[in-house]
Amino acid sequence: MDEDADTSAAAEQRTMASASSIEKFAQVIIPALLGGLFGALGQYSIIHGYVSTPLSPESYLGGVLEMLVILGFAIPAIILHTISQRSGSRAPEGPDQDVVEEENPTEIGMAEGGMDEGGLNKMEFLGGGLAALLIFSLFGLLFAYCLLPVVVLFWFYASMSWSQHQLPDFRMGFWAGLGCVVGTLSGSIAVAMFLA
Repeated sequence: MDEDADTSAAAEQRTMASASSIEKFAQVIIPALLGGLFGALGQYSIIHGYVSTPLSPESYLGGVLEMLVILGFAIPAIILHTISQRSGSRAPEGPDQDVVEEENPTEIGMAEGGMDEGGLNKMEFLGGGLAALLIFSLFGLLFAYCLLPVVVLFWFYASMSWSQHQLPDFRMGFWAGLGCVVGTLSGSIAVAMFLA
């Protein structure tokens, strides 16, 4: 009888671990795919002349300016990923929810500051994503030729280490924004190679 209880507990634990790993994989891959889509759109727009820059792309400053235009296409990807976050995507921190409901039975819906019932503050999440875009855009201004390898390595590091912890909303947004930046740069490179 104890063996049946142990096997059912082990199966339940594996199911919970599998669901958690799928959720964390989605947190890694969805921003990169969204960024790749918008990066491809940005590069396509530049190649076909829908978006133009005042400098020649053959010059260093022209190339940097085009890179910044393509990174600008990461903004809609970050916003869409922020909007797509589920309300209950994070476990609430602090006191037990049952205790909170007993103390404040009239408090329903959104709390102050944009916090959802599930505990995800979408404004902090969006701020983290835009902060990642700003930091790596400034890094790209200084070191344009080594932006992609540095961003990809940092994104790999963040995806391997941060996925093992319960992160604050800003850091989750930074991680997602980093994925959008990597996807945007990769998508633009893929379209440039495909159309060349």
